[in-house]
Amino acid sequence: MKRIHRLVALVGIGVCVSIAGLDVHAQPATPACDFSAPSLVQAQCLLRPGLAAGEALPAVIVDLLGRQVNDSVPVSTGLPIDVSEAALRASLAKRRIALPDIGGELELGLSVNAAGEPARYFVIHDTSYPVYSSRQSFPRHIDDPHWNRELARRLVVQDRKRDYGAHLYIDRHGQVRASFPFDVARLSTKTERLQPELVGLFIAVECLQPHGRDARGLDTRTPSPAFTRAQLDTLALAYVVASYRARRWLIPALHAGVDAGYAGAHDDPRGFSLALWSGRLALLLRSLQLSGKTPV
Repeated sequence: MKRIHRLVALVGIGVCVSIAGLDVHAQPATPACDFSAPSLVQAQCLLRPGLAAGEALPAVIVDLLGRQVNDSVPVSTGLPIDVSEAALRASLAKRRIALPDIGGELELGLSVNAAGEPARYFVIHDTSYPVYSSRQSFPRHIDDPHWNRELARRLVVQDRKRDYGAHLYIDRHGQVRASFPFDVARLSTKTERLQPELVGLFIAVECLQPHGRDARGLDTRTPSPAFTRAQLDTLALAYVVASYRARRWLIPALHAGVDAGYAGAHDDPRGFSLALWSGRLALLLRSLQLSGKTPV
């Protein structure tokens, strides 16, 4: 991976700055994805790193984005979000997730860019941190609840001190912490650094995932599983919460897909299975009794 690592010692844990790959010397190239294309076309491109060769988008994503037949319709008109507020609040309560921890109140909108356009992308990252040497196996404590809570807390503290970073951090137990609410614009990708007009259009969610170096010294190794079921479940819930607030289904994207085409682009989330995540999303939507009708 090509990223800047700035280590900050916090109570014995080095906190790594890596989210946006903010290499100001990187030379722009041709972006791989067209951010003006129809939603499904963009999703196919932005999720490509999570798809096997020739694999189609998962049916649930095609179904959700396919309902938005006119991407130019203003958000204020209320595009199809077939989830009731009561059902969503009940799901959050069942998981003991407070709204401030998952982006803020449901009645609020999302961040906007400099032109006043609201966020329309839900970007999935992994922290790629901590990084273990090629001689180290992943320690057992990476799945310890206390270790996860403490690392997430430190990463949130760090994010609040800088002008770029994620909105949320989801640990390997599915617990979530917010660095900033969803209505605050955050720069989280190299693409936004090179195209400032995009800042505010991305909701950025980091999943805690340690990496390990391989024999070449690259941090390509991931734990097994790379993402836990609890993480995927909370990630699905965060996507529904953000989309509910947008009053339209956001376009899901992977960090690697967003930055594809630029020098020094990141490759995270590494080991992410789009099929597994979309399966958990489908189960969540079923539990929320997705009706297929636009709310009045």
